[in-house]
Amino acid sequence: MNQKIVYLIVISMLLACNKNESSKQTDSFSNAEFFLNKLDAKQQLTKILNKRNPTEKIRDIQTISYIKSDSSTLAIIFYTTNTGNHNILLEKKPSTQLIDQYSITFCEGYECTCKVTVSIDNQGKVTTNCSCVYCALVTTQ
Repeated sequence: MNQKIVYLIVISMLLACNKNESSKQTDSFSNAEFFLNKLDAKQQLTKILNKRNPTEKIRDIQTISYIKSDSSTLAIIFYTTNTGNHNILLEKKPSTQLIDQYSITFCEGYECTCKVTVSIDNQGKVTTNCSCVYCALVTTQ
C-alpha cells in the first residue's frame, strides 16, 4: 500500500514538472517588444520569409532567444522550413515603438545553410557574422 502511494506521488511530481517545462517553452515565444505569442511570431516570420524567398515555407519555430542591451533588444529565431533549419536575427532600437518595426539580419548565399552568429563583448557591443564563409550577412530595415 505504501509503495502505491509513493509511486503516485512520484508520478504526480513528474507530470507537474512536465507541465511546468511546457509552459516555460510556450512563454519563451512571447516578448512584448516583438511578439504576442508563438502564432504571432510565426505570422511575422512568414511575412519576412515571403519577401526574401516566396518558395520557402515555414514549418515550425523551434525557439526564440531574447537579448536586451542598452542600445537594442535582439530576438534570435531558430526555425525550420521546407529547405532546412535556419535562424534569423531581429533587432529593435529603444526608440522604435511599433511591435513589427525592426531590422532583420540573415545569412544569404548559394545553397546557404549558414547560421547568424551573435556575440556580445564586455562593453555590450553586439557583433553579428555568418557561420560560414560562403554566405553574406544581410541586414535590412
